[in-house]
Amino acid sequence: MEPTKIKVRAIISMIGTPKEHLDKIIREYIQELKTEEGVKVLNEDYADAEQKEHKNMFSVFVEIDVEFNDIDKLMWFCFDYMPTSIEIIAPDQFVYSAPDFSNYLNEIQAKLHKLDMLIKNFESENKVLKKNGTVLMKNLIIAILKLKKSNLSEISKEAGVPPEHIEKFIGFMIKDGKIKESEGLYELNI
Repeated sequence: MEPTKIKVRAIISMIGTPKEHLDKIIREYIQELKTEEGVKVLNEDYADAEQKEHKNMFSVFVEIDVEFNDIDKLMWFCFDYMPTSIEIIAPDQFVYSAPDFSNYLNEIQAKLHKLDMLIKNFESENKVLKKNGTVLMKNLIIAILKLKKSNLSEISKEAGVPPEHIEKFIGFMIKDGKIKESEGLYELNI
């Protein structure tokens, strides 16, 4: 008896820029899926890329109907293609052996642990970058004020950073006693 094929409807989404590149990439992504053994793309419906709230960012998605030879291929698809949504159309029920189900759970756990480690690494790197960025910005303000007393607009122009961002650092530096303000001009507090 031939094993029952698994039919699903899935949505795969992407965000990026430029719009034309995004449209091309999502189509290439599905073409690559079509070459996989044990996978048959039955239908594909592409949405037009739409601009997101963020400047120059676009989102695009494709809704696909796919047939898989077995549950292993479906699980592989979920992990490697990361659909944003998946609906199993057929069969109505699945029967697993305990060892197979254990393997699926362990695979899920391994992926979750890997993602958790990546997130922790990114958080750690982000803290270091923020700390270094703060030190660099404070040093830049000090270097500008070593040359002459300056107002917020002048410091902003010299630093190439918007005034509202500079203002935050200046506030911290005044509080720390590193600079002082008099009549709208800032200078080093040496």
